[in-house]
Amino acid sequence: MECEVCGKPIVNKRPDSKYCSATCINKAKRMRAKKIELDELDGIEIDSPEILQIASNASTELRTIKREHFETISNLRTEYRDKISDLKELNLQQEFPIQ
Repeated sequence: MECEVCGKPIVNKRPDSKYCSATCINKAKRMRAKKIELDELDGIEIDSPEILQIASNASTELRTIKREHFETISNLRTEYRDKISDLKELNLQQEFPIQ
């Protein structure tokens, strides 16, 4: 059996394995995602390198925006999780004072 991505032999894997490593699995996922993107553009004539470059730049920009929003949301979750934890602790201290 050979890896569908890199062509190396698949060793010590299940008999129905398609990929030799996690790297190739991830690369295959990215390739499938790229194919889906291109399929969505099916029917649009892309006959110049400039248009291909613009489409590629737009795709990259969209991924960057998604990444930025993810980081913002993650930072807000961390910030508010700490504040909520502090409020819960304060509330418990008020309800059950230690004497």
